Amino acid sequence: MIRWLRKMWSRLRTRMIVVFLISLAAMLVGGTIGEELTFKKTRYYYYPRAEEMTQIFLSHYARKMSQIRPAKRNAWLNSLEPTSRMKLRILDQNGNPLYQSAHAPKRREDIHTLFLRAKRQSDLSSTSGGVRNLTFIYPFYLDHRPVYFVGDWKGNGQPVRQGNPLMSFFSGILSFWLAYHLLTRGKLRQIAAMSRGVQEIARGRWETRVPEKGDDELGILGRHINEMARKLKESREKEKRLDAQRHEFITIISHDLRTPLTSIIGYLLWMRDHPDMSEAEVRRYAGIGLSKAQGMKRLIEDLFDYAKWTHHQAPIRKNRLFFNRLIEQLAEETNPLAEREQMSIRLDLCEDPLELEGDPDLLVRMLDNVFHNALQHGIQPGEIVVSTAREGDMAVLMVRNMADPLPKETLNRLFDVFVTGERSRSRGSGVGLAIVKMIAEMHGGYVTVIQDQGSLMIRFRLPLLRG
Repeated sequence: MIRWLRKMWSRLRTRMIVVFLISLAAMLVGGTIGEELTFKKTRYYYYPRAEEMTQIFLSHYARKMSQIRPAKRNAWLNSLEPTSRMKLRILDQNGNPLYQSAHAPKRREDIHTLFLRAKRQSDLSSTSGGVRNLTFIYPFYLDHRPVYFVGDWKGNGQPVRQGNPLMSFFSGILSFWLAYHLLTRGKLRQIAAMSRGVQEIARGRWETRVPEKGDDELGILGRHINEMARKLKESREKEKRLDAQRHEFITIISHDLRTPLTSIIGYLLWMRDHPDMSEAEVRRYAGIGLSKAQGMKRLIEDLFDYAKWTHHQAPIRKNRLFFNRLIEQLAEETNPLAEREQMSIRLDLCEDPLELEGDPDLLVRMLDNVFHNALQHGIQPGEIVVSTAREGDMAVLMVRNMADPLPKETLNRLFDVFVTGERSRSRGSGVGLAIVKMIAEMHGGYVTVIQDQGSLMIRFRLPLLRG
């Protein structure tokens, strides 16, 4: 019950109904006070009206009288005296009493005189007050003959207080307006503040926040507006970062494509201008040009893959595979390249084969990029240590090698696109590790980097196959 009441009170509609009812009560109180303040000094007194006494009381008594036996009619009239405050009697056409209450006069009356007296007596309010004797007469048929029901009333008039109804009306309206204004002032200020806040947000001032008072619809709306402003600010900051990345992209791509292309053009021009070159020189220069072209091809492929996976255009073909076996095969294929770079690969794999569901081509691409990053950025000669473990329902892969320390800012953004260390910028595109992070996330995992005592470790967590 309490929870329901709190829920109902948290609704703006309920609060407005309560505000209206309180304001209505204030209007009634204010109207009463206004009437009290405008009462006239002259007191008026009210006496029973002829229409009221004859049409309501005597006519009702007359109908009852016809239903009562004659022997009990006097007793019945006598019982009516205290409640009606009248002396009651029934007269025939000649004015002779037929039935009467205990205190009613028992004399014969002139019917014509009784009608004149009832007509002349004042039935309006009077300023004099005092005791009055009023007579009321009502003709009807009793036992199939015409009779007259006569009631003699005696008493003081009831004082009537008269005020100014117009003043009472305006004081009630004023009280309603004041109560409604005071009770809704807080919400109206909140709405005005929210309106100003929305205008500021519309002008691009994303740090603006609107009040979130209460748990009603306005409070919820305020929280939603603030959340919208926060997301707009984050979106704007992200857009600025993307603009900076696009500028950096143009700079890096221009550098990474122009440098090998310049070398290729240079070697080709040299070979064209020296047709007498020996076959060994031609092979050497052609080999250098081919190496540069292959580097450009790898960079272009990385860019194409990154753009494709960013927009979720590449389907994932998942198969059951053993992660440790995949690592062993790729390490064997990378060993010749590692030897040329004066590096070695040491495997420290767990006994669990680490069965998972994934795209073999994408996982090979992820591992290949990590191994190439270690070969390019590791201290030579050196060693790359690859180890795996099982943690609950996750497979853990760690690739560690000795490397020059990276600035904290570069380390935090290592998996962003086009982020490389200054030392080896000419050897890496800065796209490989961004692809590594994307492939890990496509498989429901994530990747982190740890730098400790001259070593750099990239750590993966991928979900294992259940059941």
